Amino acid sequence: MSETLNYKQTERGIMENNNKKYIVRIIFGIFLILTCLFVFKNSNLMTNSAILSGSGEFYYPSYVWIAENGDKYFITNSKTQVLVVDKNNRYKLEINGEVTSDNGFNFVNNVVADEDGNIYITDIRYNDHYDRDARKRILKYTSNGILDKVLYDYSFEEENMPYIHSSLMTLEYNNGRLYYAQRDFNSFSMFSIATDGSEEEPTLEKQYAYENAGLLIADFALDVNKKEVYICTKKGDILKATEEGLILLYDGGNYNTDFEFYEVPNEIVLNHNATKMFFTDVGTREVYSLNLETFEKQTVLESDKSL
Repeated sequence: MSETLNYKQTERGIMENNNKKYIVRIIFGIFLILTCLFVFKNSNLMTNSAILSGSGEFYYPSYVWIAENGDKYFITNSKTQVLVVDKNNRYKLEINGEVTSDNGFNFVNNVVADEDGNIYITDIRYNDHYDRDARKRILKYTSNGILDKVLYDYSFEEENMPYIHSSLMTLEYNNGRLYYAQRDFNSFSMFSIATDGSEEEPTLEKQYAYENAGLLIADFALDVNKKEVYICTKKGDILKATEEGLILLYDGGNYNTDFEFYEVPNEIVLNHNATKMFFTDVGTREVYSLNLETFEKQTVLESDKSL
């Protein structure tokens, strides 16, 4: 159930989706709630309504990364705070953003930690119109939340500023290196950089031509061991990038009669050995898994269809 596509993609269904932008914006808000509920359900956070019994507050969560020891790293407060709780959901620390100087982050869009508890944050500074990424940085914090070093700092020339939220899309840690994806106007790439600060520039691991990538790609997932890149388009297709082209793994954008709406995968993530992919669907408001060997799709979190 795979189909090799050409590098230059003509995304069927994009025009139809553009006509449904208003509906999708409404459902996107529902999707964020659903994603957080999925995480809460699987980490027992809902059994402890006051997860922050110490200092700190829990507002507008948009992302969570869970370490092997069970610590949870939340991006909260409209992407201006990283909040850390332990495996028992007890408050550990918080790192606050909205910093315009170089002594912290402004808006965070990804967070991971290493085996020693060091925290890595991707910091994005926007242009004056908030429609382009003007500057991107990767920051390293100690396990106590103290800024240790700036691993990478790059400012775009005005004419080369990518579309908003295009820089530093997804972040993975593996064996002393950080890996991230970036979509450009007509290509997408995977980069890596050392976490000890020994490299001034990231290493380009993979790059693929893809027409209108900056407009069409919604999310990435990275298999850092095999140096493989997966993308999810705004139409809802899930594809794997290869040297020969893009392989279609999941055909999105189809009308689901049970939900009376379109299937639109939006965010993707791999399990630890990259044998399964998990994705959220803003159309059906459910969470699914996709076996990358058999391409079998299973429902992980069901919607009650009441919204």
